Amino acid sequence: TVATPEPVTVAPAVAAADEPTPVLPAARAAGPSLGRGVTMAGVTGSRLCTGSNAPGDRLVATLSSDVTGADGALLPAGTGVVLEVARVGGDGTVELIARGVSLRGTYTPIVADVAVGEAAMEKRTVEGTGDSKGKAIKGAIAGAILGQILGRDTRSTVIGAAGGAAAGAAAGQMTKKHETCLPAGAPVTITLRDAVTL
Repeated sequence: TVATPEPVTVAPAVAAADEPTPVLPAARAAGPSLGRGVTMAGVTGSRLCTGSNAPGDRLVATLSSDVTGADGALLPAGTGVVLEVARVGGDGTVELIARGVSLRGTYTPIVADVAVGEAAMEKRTVEGTGDSKGKAIKGAIAGAILGQILGRDTRSTVIGAAGGAAAGAAAGQMTKKHETCLPAGAPVTITLRDAVTL
């Protein structure tokens, strides 16, 4: 007796259209942001003078009113903003730029221009010895600035750009010099060059 082979069942091919669509992870939503050109009103927290300060020196200002974005971004009044001296002109002008803000204990870098009204600048004549006693104490920028604004220290002293302690000074000939100062509490307008995500 010859055995009859059993029929072989072949599964039909699955059409490409029937293949399940892979599930991709959802894209992470960006946080709220402030757009380019947004302006912020603030006040300086310390005095800045052309005879005592140089490009790279930093100070902390605070926002005088809330700043809001279209998508719900918020920088409340009192937020600390790190300002930096960009240039000290021979004509007594001082150019500042903004470097960062402190929000909810986090430092966020920004790129922004700072406008200072001429009416806020004070001209004065001071006597000096040619030494560095009248200059701001030099220290580590990052640690001092961040420690100050993140610690919510409202005294906002100016921090020098160079590292190290204040240099000891040798007595010199008394001289008179003219300088221009931006007093503590002077109004400034900060304008974002680039958008920032908070």
